Amino acid sequence: MRSAVEFIVKIDNARHDKIQMKNGSFLYLSPVAYEGYDIQTRVGVVESTPEMFDVKVRKGDKVFFHHNITKESQFYGNKIYSDFKIKDNLYRIPATEIYGYLRNDEFHALDPYVFVEPTEQDEVIRSGIIVEQAKEHRNEGIIRYPNEELKKQGIKSGDKVLFSKYSKYQLGISDKDERLFRMKTDWIVAKINE
Repeated sequence: MRSAVEFIVKIDNARHDKIQMKNGSFLYLSPVAYEGYDIQTRVGVVESTPEMFDVKVRKGDKVFFHHNITKESQFYGNKIYSDFKIKDNLYRIPATEIYGYLRNDEFHALDPYVFVEPTEQDEVIRSGIIVEQAKEHRNEGIIRYPNEELKKQGIKSGDKVLFSKYSKYQLGISDKDERLFRMKTDWIVAKINE
């Protein structure tokens, strides 16, 4: 089975908060929990790629996607299946809903998404008194997983950037227990040169 414009992805019915990689490290997924929804999996294995697009994702890659794709709920005792469900554990997923993919234990962000680690402010000390404790900068972070578009612009992993207000969406995809923001390329407004 192959779709002209969507990915066909197979999932298992387990909820995932982390995936163990071959080297023993983990990719952590921030939990998403909504009452009344049975499946919140955001990871699946690609069964087929779209015919009409030249995509970097290949059959067998693990993809990370929006949780609403697999959302099932109960309505007055009746199970309501996801509109994206094909059968059993097969789902069709639009390319716009896939954030990234895992191949050979390496995570890759997929355009237009990018993953940014928030930075912390240093303590502000005045007259020997700590005025502010270290806390998260609101609109500043470090690129952890750039996409192809950012790479073309010269922005790479480890670069410090500014991003637009209200652009962040917390999503922990990491090999450490850290929090990352998923955002779109055009939400990155500047690279900070220090």
